[in-house]
Amino acid sequence: MSLSNLPTLITRFLLALRSRDEAALAATFADDVLLHVDGVKFVGKADVRTWFSDQGSNWTLPPRPIDETRRQGVLVLTMLLSERCDEGDALVQRDWSLTVRDGDISELRSEPSAVLDLPRPLETYVNATNTSDLDTLLDVFHDDAIVNDQLQVYRGISAIRTWAGGEIIDAGMTMHPVSLVEVKNCVVVGANVNSNTTAPGMPDPLVLSFYFAVCDDEVTSLIILPDISNA
Repeated sequence: MSLSNLPTLITRFLLALRSRDEAALAATFADDVLLHVDGVKFVGKADVRTWFSDQGSNWTLPPRPIDETRRQGVLVLTMLLSERCDEGDALVQRDWSLTVRDGDISELRSEPSAVLDLPRPLETYVNATNTSDLDTLLDVFHDDAIVNDQLQVYRGISAIRTWAGGEIIDAGMTMHPVSLVEVKNCVVVGANVNSNTTAPGMPDPLVLSFYFAVCDDEVTSLIILPDISNA
């Protein structure tokens, strides 16, 4: 299952979150819904709705799913949250495990996600991809960088802007890094990738390998290929 093919109930839940429609959000919950957040439990639709309302005032961007999986039959969404803090806005990843009963969300567990420790320019690249921030994404590249996206080559920042605008921003692409290999100035990131242009019949999850060459904290080349490690 990809993010573009989630159950209707979960899609309604995410749309309500994005639009901050509390009534539509509450309509996705069972009356006796349980919410677990870092060991604290909230019981019932009213308490859970209040929790989301309070949290929503602290989110500077709508929560965005960047990956999904199933664990013991439970749907787990990896969510990217932008939260206010003393040092400014901070991007946080959390795993939301959702249990469905009789057509309603009956339980939601929220806990911190495991996050890979990426080199700074790559972390910026991933975060900019997941927040659809084109200018920040371009800032990680050297002016003369080269991108090879599945055998199509883009040379220089102007061509990379055109590529990224279409293939990342307009496509609503998200990436969830799941592996990391570093060899000198080359870093290979394996990531589960979703977009609104994912074609039917593609692998699920779609895993791509991102081969970054980095010099002086700038990406000088990026090659993107299908991951074949589990083929």
